[in-house]
Amino acid sequence: MSKLTSVKIINYKSVGTCDPQSWINEGDGLIAAAKCNRELWRRRRKKYPPEEDNYKVEMKLWKEMYGLSRSSMLLLGYAVEMYLKAGLVKVYRNTPEILFKKEVRQYFKHNYFNIAKEIDFPFHLDDEKKFETLKSMVLYEARYPVDESDSSKNYKKENDRIRKFWDDKYFKKLVKLVNRVFKHVSHIDSDETNPAIFTKCTFGLDGYISLRFGGNLQARIIYKYSSDQKSDERKLQNLKKIIDYDERLHLMQHYWFRAKMFEDKKST
Repeated sequence: MSKLTSVKIINYKSVGTCDPQSWINEGDGLIAAAKCNRELWRRRRKKYPPEEDNYKVEMKLWKEMYGLSRSSMLLLGYAVEMYLKAGLVKVYRNTPEILFKKEVRQYFKHNYFNIAKEIDFPFHLDDEKKFETLKSMVLYEARYPVDESDSSKNYKKENDRIRKFWDDKYFKKLVKLVNRVFKHVSHIDSDETNPAIFTKCTFGLDGYISLRFGGNLQARIIYKYSSDQKSDERKLQNLKKIIDYDERLHLMQHYWFRAKMFEDKKST
């Protein structure tokens, strides 16, 4: 009996981190919070500096503005991550859950631009730079103090960071990017004019070949060599022979040289 029978596969029954809608729901909440914080920041900014000459009031207002602008950027970065990873779940549909989880932790992490490429996001000019900005916010800029031992350089970096947090025009541009990611991900596998098709075959103890095409993603084949194959058999050409001998796998035969190929080395 194949070991794959006991492996959880990503499908419409999946829950938690293997359910794309769960990621989308998280993203919806985060972008809403980011916009709320930004609106509060805009209101506080109109009141600064305070009319009365009160240092405590001024400092309190300053800290509120700094915190609100900073957190709005951080939340926006987390929101785009949720939407991107919702798309990533759809890319890995019909493959083992453990593969997706390991790829997210070990390879994709917070590399938003790489994830966007993986889910075939339609890029505009400067999108890569914006993805890098959001990544930087999540990893460092909107989370930790400036890491600089030289006081003069530290002061300059802090001011540069504040200018970035307070750039409301740029914040609105980032929101537009996040909304575009959401729209793209929502169309994956949910477009009646471009339905997604999935097919899979298994062989040996734990080998498999999984094909997905349509659904507004380029065709993809994810394959895993069986652990009971000999080293000289573990070649892509030999996997092609497996599907060539089975007429039921005509879709795989058709897409073999057209699809993006990826080897699963992590689901064992």
